[in-house]
Amino acid sequence: TRPWCGLTLPYDVVDRDLFRAWTRIHLGDGAKTQFWHDAWLPDGSIPRLRWPGLFAIATRKHRSVQKELSSANWIRSLLRISTPAKLDDFVQLWDCLQTIHLSSESDRISWKWTPSGIYSAASAYRAQFHDSFPTFSVAKIWKAQTEPKCRFFAWTLLCRTHPETILHICRDCSFSSEVFGFIHAWSQHTPMVDITSRSVNDHWDAHIFGISKKEKRMMSGRLIYSWWGIWKERNRRIFRGAALTALEVAHLIWEAIQCRSRACSTDLRD
Repeated sequence: TRPWCGLTLPYDVVDRDLFRAWTRIHLGDGAKTQFWHDAWLPDGSIPRLRWPGLFAIATRKHRSVQKELSSANWIRSLLRISTPAKLDDFVQLWDCLQTIHLSSESDRISWKWTPSGIYSAASAYRAQFHDSFPTFSVAKIWKAQTEPKCRFFAWTLLCRTHPETILHICRDCSFSSEVFGFIHAWSQHTPMVDITSRSVNDHWDAHIFGISKKEKRMMSGRLIYSWWGIWKERNRRIFRGAALTALEVAHLIWEAIQCRSRACSTDLRD
C-alpha cells in the first residue's frame, strides 16, 4: 500500500554536503557516524575536508567512528603516509582524537538553524539565503559625506570575511591610530576610545552613536576617507616600495575631506 517504499531518495552529493554542513552530530557510541565524512570532531569539522591528504590515502573511507576508534583501527588505514605534510596531518588528527570518548548512547543529529535543534522547512528555506543580505546598516555608508568610490570601499570593508584583519588595519594598527589622531585634532573632534568592538561595523557604530543625523554623515565621511587613505598607503608600501609618514597620509586624507566639503558647500564664500 506504500508504493514509495524502497525507492531511492532523490538527492545528490551537493544535497548530502549541505545536510552535513547544516546539522550537528552529538557523538554517542559512534555506530551511525562515518569517520571521514561526517562533522563529528569537537570543532564541528569534517575529517575528509580538514585533512584531504590523509583521506586520499585512507584504505577504508566509509567506516563508522566506532569501528575506526576501536583498537585505533584508523591508524591501519593510513599506513601509506610518505610525506612530511601528511605526517603533520596525521599528528594533528591523532591529537584531536585524544579528546574523543565514546559512550553507550546512540549518536544524535540536531539541526543548526533552529534553537531547539529540530528541523523545519521554514528554517531550511531561510538557511538558503544566509549571508545573502548584509547584517549591517547600509544607510550609514550611502549617506556618508564622501565620494562614491570611497563608499564602495567602505562596503567591501564591512563585507570582508576576515574582520579581525580589517579591524587591525582600521583601528588597532599604531600607524592608523596616529593618522586618526591628526584627523581628530584638525576636525576638533574628541577621539572615540573603542577597544572592545569585534568588527569594523561595530567600531563604526560606536563612533556615530548618540549624535545627530548631520553629524553621523560627517563622521561617517571622515571615517571612510581615513580608511581609504590608510588602505592606499598600505598598497603604496606593498606594490610600490614607497612609504609616507602618518602626518603625510593624514594631510592627504584631510585635503580630500576639505575638497569634498568645499565642492558640496552652498556658501558662495567657500
